[in-house]
Amino acid sequence: SVTGDNYAGQWPADAFAKHGIKYEKAEKPKSQYLAVLPLINSRKVTLLDNDRMVRQFVGLERKTQWAGKDSIDHPSGGSDDVANCVAGCCSLADRSVNIWHQLVDKAFT
Repeated sequence: SVTGDNYAGQWPADAFAKHGIKYEKAEKPKSQYLAVLPLINSRKVTLLDNDRMVRQFVGLERKTQWAGKDSIDHPSGGSDDVANCVAGCCSLADRSVNIWHQLVDKAFT
C-alpha cells in the first residue's frame, strides 16, 4: 500500500489499483508539517541537501486561523510536492518507530 494526499482526487487510487497497490489517503495531509517540525528540530531525522526540497520547506507559510488552529501550506502559486512527500515519509516512519517501541516494551515488561 501507499499513502498520499487528496490532490488529484480518485485518479491516484485508480492508477495504483491497476497494479494491485492499495492507495490510502493520509489522515491529515497538511498537518504533517506540524508533526515533522519536532523531528527536524530534535535531529531525529536528517534531511538530504536537496535545493528543491529546502526551497519548498523554507517557502512554507504558517498561518493561525480564526479559531486558533495552525495551518501550514505553500504560498499562492507555490509548490510543496517534495516537502509534502518528505514530511509524510518522516511522519509515517516516526509513527512506525513509536509502534515498534511500544510492541517491544510490551513484550519485555
